[in-house]
Amino acid sequence: PLAPGPRPGADDDGYDASAPVQPLASGSDEAQTLERLLEIPLEVYGDVRTVLQLRAYPRVMRYLQFDGRRRVALAQAQCAVSNDCALRAPEQVSTLLAFLEPLVRGAAAPGEAPP
Repeated sequence: PLAPGPRPGADDDGYDASAPVQPLASGSDEAQTLERLLEIPLEVYGDVRTVLQLRAYPRVMRYLQFDGRRRVALAQAQCAVSNDCALRAPEQVSTLLAFLEPLVRGAAAPGEAPP
């Protein structure tokens, strides 16, 4: 039998960024662990530019609710500023701004679509 082809909208790894995910409950042990795991590369590399190259990083962030994404975004901003990381490529700037969006955008009001 033939293997199924990639799903429409999927990338080379078969990951579909438009597929819905169920975020972890805010404040749960799982969400806190995931936040900590997302902060480890910032601490280890000390360079937000390296984190911007990690393909799975934005995929994993989707599993955090807004407040968790905001905490991780703050850690990214602090890493970029404290380590004086100069972004030279427009793609790096664009990716970092997408990661930092929870810092400049408020959470959705109850009953509204999430940001």
